[in-house]
Amino acid sequence: MKNVRRDEVVIAGDWHGDAPWAETVVAKAKAANCDVILQVGDFGIWPGRVGMDFLAEVDVACFAHEVTILVTPGNHEDWDAINYMPAIDSSVMPGWGEIKWFTDNIGVIPRGHRFQISGSDGIPRTFLSLGGAPSIDKDMRTPGVDWWADEMITWADVHNVEKAVLKDGPVDYMLTHDAPEPLTRRIAALIRENGGGWPLATIQYCTEGRQRLTAAFNAARPKVLFHGHYHLRETAQVVGGKYTYDKAGDRIDLPVQPDNTAQFNCRIESLSMEATSGNAVILDIASGKVKPLF
Repeated sequence: MKNVRRDEVVIAGDWHGDAPWAETVVAKAKAANCDVILQVGDFGIWPGRVGMDFLAEVDVACFAHEVTILVTPGNHEDWDAINYMPAIDSSVMPGWGEIKWFTDNIGVIPRGHRFQISGSDGIPRTFLSLGGAPSIDKDMRTPGVDWWADEMITWADVHNVEKAVLKDGPVDYMLTHDAPEPLTRRIAALIRENGGGWPLATIQYCTEGRQRLTAAFNAARPKVLFHGHYHLRETAQVVGGKYTYDKAGDRIDLPVQPDNTAQFNCRIESLSMEATSGNAVILDIASGKVKPLF
């Protein structure tokens, strides 16, 4: 895996196909001397003219400001198009491996893909992208039009992460759309309150997605995880590795090892949606510290 060196990158939450907002973030990133945006889903990979126009407009902004966007896709994306698009190792971003390039400057990161960036200290840090999430409103959507069955990560995706960790070790940063457990305070409250009055079957569907993500999170053991999906800004420290889930959805409490290897500390950075101040942050690759983009 080759190394691409950058001191800082922008991490951005949901954009939902809002081209003016995306263009604003691109311009702000350039003004902050960041030429890479890592966007964590509900980007705007949509079918038809709406999706094509969004990609074209944002690509023009990226070209003008010399910025590249890599997307960890969300649930509200055209997963048929994502699955169809081949992943290639392009000269657009040398050394980042196989990416699904939708335009010259906008790529979607395949599930479970790992890549490295070095900070100012020259030490490479590893990123893992694991996109997708269950849609709480899926029963209100039309399959193949604004909902796709492949939106949720699979157990095969989880196992691929586990195998990669056995081979290459844990990661420094994890990029997801959904949030793993243990849930942070505000997200736990949002789910518990069920303000949309969603039916039990749909809640269970969403719970299953978080369980799968939790298993992958425990395997990857990131120092910092960035996600969107819940449209709120929150920073919280959690302890991972206390428990996981099996394919039946049963919780498995993990034993504390003598060297405490089952558990790890992780900072969760939840990002808000477009047109809010908590949508984008600047990550210092070396230190892991973040600050608002604007």
